[in-house]
This record gives sequence, structure tokens and C-alpha cells, in this order.
Amino acid sequence: MEFSKDFIRSRLLKIKDILERALIIASTNEQKNRIKEQLFVVKADLEKLDQDKLTDTDIAKYRFTKDEEEVFRQEVYKEVSFDILETIPQISPSPYINDKELILINSYLCFFEKEYLPLFSTRYLKVDFSHQAVLDSFYAKFRRIQLMANKFFELIENVESSENERYTAEMQKLKRKRYRELLFNIDGFFSELQSFLELILENPTSEGILTEPNFLIEFENEETKIVNNIEAIEAVKDMYKFVLEVKQFIGLSG
Repeated sequence: MEFSKDFIRSRLLKIKDILERALIIASTNEQKNRIKEQLFVVKADLEKLDQDKLTDTDIAKYRFTKDEEEVFRQEVYKEVSFDILETIPQISPSPYINDKELILINSYLCFFEKEYLPLFSTRYLKVDFSHQAVLDSFYAKFRRIQLMANKFFELIENVESSENERYTAEMQKLKRKRYRELLFNIDGFFSELQSFLELILENPTSEGILTEPNFLIEFENEETKIVNNIEAIEAVKDMYKFVLEVKQFIGLSG
């Protein structure tokens, strides 16, 4: 089977994206060095592709199915520590919910609400006028995600507490569908937030989107907040790492 130049480029860029994200959340030098070595090969192949010097042997490395691509992604991330996620207390949304992934999803949403959602205010993150509406929108978008999650958890409660076997059987299919929808929407929210934070981090000076990057964030009576008493740009960096970790978790859960 022949592969077009555009197809190979698409594969290379996707692998490059996977590796670059993994590099950001890698926690040990060994992990970082291993990922950097893989990145070096991928970037070299991209250059060879541009110069029409990519050999059949090189191309063969990228002849894999979508399932094989997923296996590669999981292999890259399986040893990467989730430094922030691993510290988050696990909170079940309901006594009827024992599923580990659902408890983690609820825990991460609760953590985001406590640690990062208060930052979406001109009091803490001061952005230029052209990006103010984008900043403001994340608060409402997150509340919609919470509402969707709460409705899903209520559905599970109804299913688990019901003694009607027919109803339970019918709802199982709906539960799976709603779970996929929830993951899709959570991933969409954090993808939008990731893009916005990346715009800020592209120019982390007062000439960039964040007009006061060194503004000291202070929350009264919130000594336990991890983003308390740090500069705004450092809070953005912390939030960015959290977003990447959550997106990887969602990717592995979906």
C-alpha cells in the first residue's frame, strides 16, 4: 500500500505531538531523555520528508493502524508520573458510585473548581482587552461541564438504587452513551483551555496576553491552595500542567 507524503507528515506530526506533551509531564530525567531521543528521530524524519529523502525503511515505521497508534500513545505515557493528579484527594460524587475512573473524574473537577476556577477573574489574571471575553467564557463553560457531570452521576444513582431489572438493563446502554459524552465534553473544555494557556505562555511578558504576569496572587484564608502567593504566570504554568495531565487521563480512559 502506498502512503502519500501528506499522510506520512500527518502521522509524524501526531507522534511528535504525543511525545512533546509527554515530555512536559515527564517527572524524571530518565523519562525525559527517553522521550527526547524519540523526538529527535521524529524531527529528523520530518526534515527528511521535506527534502524527499525519507526511505522505504523510514516510511515503514509509520505504517500502523489507529489501534496501533493508541498502543504507542499508551506506551509513551504508562511510565510518566502525573505529579499533580497523584496528589489530588479522591472524592466520590455519590455513595452509589464505586467506579475508580468516575471517582477520579469527579475529584479532578472538584480540584479544578477549588484551585483554578477562581483565577478566571480580572482580579488575578489580567489579560488584554481582545482576550477578556475568552477568559470570561471559561467560567461558564466549566459550570456547564459540572452540570453535565452531576446529571450523569444522578443517572448512575438511579440505576444502582433501582430494583427494576428491566429499567436497569435499559439504562445501562444510556449510561455508556452519557459517559462517552461526558468524557468528550470534558476533553473539549480542557482542549480549549490548553490552547488559551499556550497563547499566554508563548509570550509570558507584559507585552503578551497576560498584561501583569508578575502580579502576586493572594487568596485570603486559603493557605492550602497551591496557587496561593505565587505570580500569575506561575499559576498559569501550574494550571497548564494540570490540564495536560487531565487530558492524558481522559485519553486513556476513553
